Amino acid sequence: MGIEPHRCYEHRVQTVYKTARATKPQELPPFFSSLTRFYRHEESLCFPASSDSIPTSLGQEDHVSMGSISGRKYLQILDNLEKILAIELLLAAQALDFRRPERCSDIIEENHRLIRDKIPTLEEDRYIAPDIKTITDMVHHRLLLVDL
Repeated sequence: MGIEPHRCYEHRVQTVYKTARATKPQELPPFFSSLTRFYRHEESLCFPASSDSIPTSLGQEDHVSMGSISGRKYLQILDNLEKILAIELLLAAQALDFRRPERCSDIIEENHRLIRDKIPTLEEDRYIAPDIKTITDMVHHRLLLVDL
């Protein structure tokens, strides 16, 4: 159940990696180590909740339900996917700021405006966990546009 979101997560991490490497090929940003930790944690969540079954109630029941555990793991995967999407969006917004005065499509410009209404451009080093949390909330509540 968690494999498809994990694959999406893997693609997002690769996109962030390629974007970060394009801007400064000699070094990766410090937050990238957090992404790799998330990725490894995601990987562990994709394994089955149970690989075998044990008899219970004197052999009357042959299977132990692991559906609730699988569901909980799936929700963790989705929560972490929202975080990686937030990091990717923050990186994309910053990249757009670097490319000004050039413009993008209407939907990209509108999403950039929505992000910048809540989070200022990163002009100097600062603690970005609150920024990531803000965009994670925007993703979770579907406040960004997917079409116009």
